[in-house]
Amino acid sequence: MARQIGVGPTLFLMTTKAMSVLFLILFLINLPVLNFFYMGTRADPENTQSATQITEKFAQLSLGNIG
Repeated sequence: MARQIGVGPTLFLMTTKAMSVLFLILFLINLPVLNFFYMGTRADPENTQSATQITEKFAQLSLGNIG
């Protein structure tokens, strides 16, 4: 492949592939943490509303939701 498109673009594509795999692995590792953040509103029985807007969903997954 390096002969067809050159060494620079080949290294870029290989690095992009490696970084994609790395971020996928890191995302999978962080799923329990995101679940912990999301469960922050479950402790409040009065707050049984479901998020309808994207900003509300983002607020549920943020660090400030731990309570």
